[in-house]
Amino acid sequence: MFRRAAFLGLALTLAGCTETVLIHDAWDGGSKNDAATVPTGIDSGSCPKSTYQGSLTIQQTQLWILLDRSFSMQAPFDGTTRQAAVQTALKTTIPQYEGSVDFGFEQFPAGPNDPVDCPNNKCCAGSLTYPTPSNWYDINTLIECDGWQSSAGWQSSTCDSPSQDSPSYAALAQLDDYFNKPNKMMATTGYILLVTSSDPSCAADSSNLCSQALNAAEDLANTFSMRTLVLDVGSPPPSFTSCLAQIGGMMGSGPNAHSGPSVQSFYNVSNQQNLGSAIDDIVSAIAQESCTVDLTNIAIPYDHSQVTVSLYNGKSLVQSPDPGSPDANGWTISADETSITFSGSACKQIESGAANSIRIKTCSQ
Repeated sequence: MFRRAAFLGLALTLAGCTETVLIHDAWDGGSKNDAATVPTGIDSGSCPKSTYQGSLTIQQTQLWILLDRSFSMQAPFDGTTRQAAVQTALKTTIPQYEGSVDFGFEQFPAGPNDPVDCPNNKCCAGSLTYPTPSNWYDINTLIECDGWQSSAGWQSSTCDSPSQDSPSYAALAQLDDYFNKPNKMMATTGYILLVTSSDPSCAADSSNLCSQALNAAEDLANTFSMRTLVLDVGSPPPSFTSCLAQIGGMMGSGPNAHSGPSVQSFYNVSNQQNLGSAIDDIVSAIAQESCTVDLTNIAIPYDHSQVTVSLYNGKSLVQSPDPGSPDANGWTISADETSITFSGSACKQIESGAANSIRIKTCSQ
């Protein structure tokens, strides 16, 4: 299980009580910010003293978007082009989840205006835009390309001219090289979404490009817990042995292999509705990882009814979800007491970024 939070407080020795408690007080140095307080459990006479256990910062998941800019993405697609449809879908979905997902971006091939070094004029990927909180403005500037105008040749105000080459292998390799650097800034564990409509290709490179892509995807999965998902836009459904299907099936193995949620690894879409649904399904599944918070560094009593949890936004209480209510606005602690999972509207608050930490109190004597 991924560690979705960093411990900021100090865990203290606990003594349990037996009353059931509904979620209430947010600890704020002595004042109460709750909308309602239920006088049971640790606020009742059976538990006259409660202990503040600490604050857990909710950690966001990484999602790198690798976007194909080759000629294949300019083909007609459900009344528009593959490229334009992808841009619309990304621009619709990303702002909804940037509160719980850090988005990175890389496009391929690199154009003549990209500062990336491309030796011998071979196929290269563009520069990396690192996943940082709320960087939608930077990514949106790179995504927005309103189509290619043919009246004066292939041109655009925001994008370089499309190429026949589709070096997705170079995009994966560049990301793998970055994570292998000892001074990398980004933590590992996350996802890569490869958006393309063709297998890896490069007219200037006659080597086995599929093997290069698979090797990079395998190292990213095994060494850095970065799982690659593939979104194949508009092309006929490939066989299970195609290069794109193999890349999407690269789950990894070993102690550092990615073991995230059961999100589908390969998508082949034929219209704008399916494209939008696929991107939303992928991003929402990844965003839900933030709703499971690691409790490894906090001592949890055997009787979970003696625990109160409050969602916090850095200034005040956001939500007080009910314990043991997994189908609504609630939370449950895992059987091994190493994590807490929020559900319903509580999880939505986390996904949207309205809550960025949780605060925990327990009954003590």
